[in-house]
Amino acid sequence: MANPHDYNAIRNAISLYCIALDTKDWPLLEKVFTKDVFAQYPFNDDPILGVDALSKRIQQRLKPVTTQHALTTQHLIITTSSSSPTAKATTYFTGVHLGRGKWEGQQVTAYGKCNWDLGNK
Repeated sequence: MANPHDYNAIRNAISLYCIALDTKDWPLLEKVFTKDVFAQYPFNDDPILGVDALSKRIQQRLKPVTTQHALTTQHLIITTSSSSPTAKATTYFTGVHLGRGKWEGQQVTAYGKCNWDLGNK
């Protein structure tokens, strides 16, 4: 059985991701993802490999907006029965994007679901 602290650690990591985006504190992404992260986003055709590439791509994407991300329903599965424990998380979110500069006064709200494969603990 998984330790309850593991569940809280996962929730905190996912929350930290949103905080990094909303505060534009890009070094925080290194506390969320491993250096060799493999990420797929709907705004990018190809997978993004590595936390540095991911940070750069997100920075480009969010440069013209102020954001506020809210996490809602979440389901975590932690498997401890093997010699290599794994964790998966599904998290629903709402992301509000407020335009800056030439986009001032415009707003886009995104609703979605993130699937996190957290691999080994």
